[in-house]
Amino acid sequence: IAEDTRKTLWFGTTGDGVIKLKDETFISIAHEQGLSYNIVSCLYADSKGKVWVGTEKGLDCIENDKITKFTRKDGLPGNNINAIFEDRRGYLWVGTTGGAGFIRNRSRDLREGKFTPLTTGEGLSDNFVRSIIDDKAGNLWIATNGGLNRINANSLGKRPPGPPDFQLEHFTSRDG
Repeated sequence: IAEDTRKTLWFGTTGDGVIKLKDETFISIAHEQGLSYNIVSCLYADSKGKVWVGTEKGLDCIENDKITKFTRKDGLPGNNINAIFEDRRGYLWVGTTGGAGFIRNRSRDLREGKFTPLTTGEGLSDNFVRSIIDDKAGNLWIATNGGLNRINANSLGKRPPGPPDFQLEHFTSRDG
């Protein structure tokens, strides 16, 4: 469930796509309307009014009733989307079964559609990403099947993040 900047509620389903509740009316958005897949794994409403839909077949962005699709061909490390998060610097982070990907959440960058991958090859503890969030200090936390990963906020800076430009730490149950 997500609530966008216009106070519209969005519901992901396990077979009927996305349902939005606007002005007490339910509106269905499914594969027939352009959604990548009707099984929704996660939803995220960003600061710019866009609603992001994670499915097993890619990432969809719904903005002003238009759907834009993103997949591996756009730089995502996988098409099975598990997590979506916008950090305070305006980057959209996407967790997949193949790693994480990020892109600046601006119209020009999204039109170009080039996500930067973050996988075990760049230091992530595991490629199966389950959740992404930041803390009050601005550190980014990425939960994977291999443990927690923290990207130090001070290492993110103002320019686009990317290895080896940021400090990545791993935590598992062995760390307490």
